[in-house]
Order: sequence, then C-alpha cells, then structure tokens
Amino acid sequence: MQGTRDYNQLLSLDWLRLPNEQDRRSLLEFTRGALFSLTAGGDSSPGPLHALRVRRLFARLGTPDLCEKGLKLLALLREAEPLFGGFWLPTPFRVVEIENIPVFIGAVPSVHSLLDNARHVGLSRILTSEVARQFPRQSIETWMGIAGAGREAIVASFVKQHSSSAVAATSMANIEFLSVSAGTARTRRQFIWGELAAATLVSEKIAVCRQLCGGQYRYFSVGIRAGRVDSEASISNSFLRLLFGIAHQNGTPITATVQSGPEITAVSIAERLPIEEYRLALLVSTEIGRNAYATTFVLPTYFAATFLGQLVKLGCNTEIRK
Repeated sequence: MQGTRDYNQLLSLDWLRLPNEQDRRSLLEFTRGALFSLTAGGDSSPGPLHALRVRRLFARLGTPDLCEKGLKLLALLREAEPLFGGFWLPTPFRVVEIENIPVFIGAVPSVHSLLDNARHVGLSRILTSEVARQFPRQSIETWMGIAGAGREAIVASFVKQHSSSAVAATSMANIEFLSVSAGTARTRRQFIWGELAAATLVSEKIAVCRQLCGGQYRYFSVGIRAGRVDSEASISNSFLRLLFGIAHQNGTPITATVQSGPEITAVSIAERLPIEEYRLALLVSTEIGRNAYATTFVLPTYFAATFLGQLVKLGCNTEIRK
C-alpha cells in the first residue's frame, strides 16, 4: 500500500489466511487498503473506482464475495459512496468530534503516516489534537445523515402525505397492522405486527401496514374508518425513523436500557435502529451483541453521552439499570 508502514500491524495475518466478515475491523482495514491502493497517487484527488477492481483484490484472498460487504461497511462509515454503474468514490478526509474527541473519517489504512499512530476504539480512529488540525471538521449530525426534520416534523409530514395522496384501497389480503406496545428492551419487542385493523395514530385514524409481496414486504399507510380500511398511500419517509417518531408521539417511546460504568457503557434496544443511528453505534462500539430480545452496543463511557443523546432525539426513552 502506498505511503504506509507495516500494513499487517492492524490487519491480522490470521484474517488474511481465513477472511471472516464477522471481524469488522480487519474487513474494514483490507477494504480501506484496497480502495486506497487503487485510487491514491499523483497530485489529483481520487476519482471513481469500479467495484470490480476492488473485487479482484478480494479474489486473491479467495473471497471475492466479501468485496460487497467490505464496501458496504465503508459506506456505512461514510468513507466511500456508491455511484451509478458499480462505481465507488472515496469521500474527503475529515474529522467528526464526539464529546470533543477527534475521530478520523476517511478510506485510508490506519497505519498510514497521515494518521500518525491514531488510537483505535472499536472501528473509530482517534487522532491527537495536533494531527486533527490538518483536517476539516464535519458535525456528527451531518456525518450521520440526519441534518433535517426532527421526529415531530417527520410524523406531521407522514400525516400530511397520507391525507393528500391516499387513494381507494385495493388488495388488502395478507396485510398486517403495526401497534406499539409499552414493553422494554429486556422483555419484548415494542413494534408489534398483527391482523387487527387498528389505527397506529389513533387521533388521525391512520395505520401503518405491511404486506408480503413476492417474498418481500411493502410498507404503506391506510385510513381506518369504522374498523375497516378505506384508503391507502405510500410512505416516502425514512421508515424506521418514522416508527420511532410515532412511538414517541403515542406516549410509548422505544426503550433503550443503559448500564453504565466508569469505563464501559452497554446500551440495549429491542428494535432495529435507523441507518443513521446505527452508523454512529457501529463507529463507537467496541462490541455489538444480539440475542432473541435485543441488540446490545458496548462502548466507552466517554462516547456514551453523544450516542444516548442521539437516541433521545430519535424518540427513545432511556432506562438506567445498575
């Protein structure tokens, strides 16, 4: 790799012998190195790169199928963006601050001299203040991709869209209606799908529905009158973000259970996070565990305030447990 020291300092030789997508850090490092080696060089900015060229490097390991997963991981961290036609573009190097801690964002191998021995926490790379000064800053909200309407505005937009675009309902076979329970992350899911035709937003007489079509769910809204469906409309909002907003507005916010210590904080939540909040969780977590009841994100306590703050903005209720 150009401009790097010993690349294997952070890329496990065991992983190179037997690549494993569950080892996110090694997968990310190899994908960064592949992208960097194929785009770096010269004085010009990196240009678009076709995924097939990256795939060839993975093929040398005998795992070409991991290419897509590695690029997806880069995209989740906003270090590269997919373009049309299978092309990918590395994003500009920059820093986001989390609790005044500078975290580097960019598709460059971690051993590159540019980062000057960055400290690794999970998938994040923490820079010294001196090194961080050379990079532009990006707000955490802009990096996450949530700079825009808050939860109340998202719900209001959903109601307005349904009112303006609803048409007579067509095939309502095999549809399920969403309800939001007051459960907790340790006992059960709070988003419940059932066959009872009940409004999700009672005051607006609007329900959120899903219907299995060709092996995939389509999600839409319906109007409820006298316990029956009389209209339907498509949903253009970020679906999971909308559901968290509806749960909060209904007085049954999704619960995030928090166990905090002096060094490590664990946050458990039963429902899948929107991509924007999951992006932050992926960056700051040292461990992500899943069971039948919840996903638990384990992160350094010094990152916890920012992560929990974003969950509260999303509409979650935080429950502190000892």
